Amino acid sequence: MTKGLRAGRLFMAIVALVAVVASQADAVAGQKMVLQLGHPEAEVEKGIHHFIAMQFRDRIAEYTDGRVEVQIFGNNQLGAERDLLEGMQMGSVDMASTANLIVGNFRAEYKVFDLPYMFKDAESAYKVLDSDYIEQLNGNSPRSRASASSPSAAGASATWSAMSAKSGKSPISTA
Repeated sequence: MTKGLRAGRLFMAIVALVAVVASQADAVAGQKMVLQLGHPEAEVEKGIHHFIAMQFRDRIAEYTDGRVEVQIFGNNQLGAERDLLEGMQMGSVDMASTANLIVGNFRAEYKVFDLPYMFKDAESAYKVLDSDYIEQLNGNSPRSRASASSPSAAGASATWSAMSAKSGKSPISTA
């Protein structure tokens, strides 16, 4: 699966967010809404965080007819990943693209996605990422466990290695 296809799947997961953002822009009575999105990578297209941020920015502008502008701040300009999530809790950061490892420190339920060999491939991961469980986890369900002060994911991308356990001494051949 190419980076473009992986990122494309992310956008399907954030269509609801686009609708919410668009409705908020309408609520501001024609004023332009500006949102800041921070991420840790250098601002080059090769980085997955920046690539997804650019695609997200462009889609938001398209779907809101330019009423919503997403400003991208890469290279930890708004803070490191932990700072970004803390900023989201305090309201000083609008959005962030971070590694799941950091999100797990704020929401323990996300830690399961850091387990090695959890999924056999990206398609298996997407089945879970598109499931009702994720909807509940992110607060998009009446049975949600999310709170107003905890970050939740608008989308996820299975760009990691399906078998992410590493060893510096010898190959790992069993789980």
